[in-house]
Amino acid sequence: MEQQLQDFRCTTCNKLLFKGLLACSVIEIKCKGCKQINNFSDPSGNSGCGENCPCNKK
Repeated sequence: MEQQLQDFRCTTCNKLLFKGLLACSVIEIKCKGCKQINNFSDPSGNSGCGENCPCNKK
């Protein structure tokens, strides 16, 4: 089953920055339009890998 990719947009100008799924990740990206630095993290609240991390499931 395929998961739907989430849109990640600039918090200032709403420009689409990237599409993807965040798992145990924190991403910092600079908007090419307005130069705002945006931070995104796993919406489930995981900021790092642990024993219950989906990354550890094979």
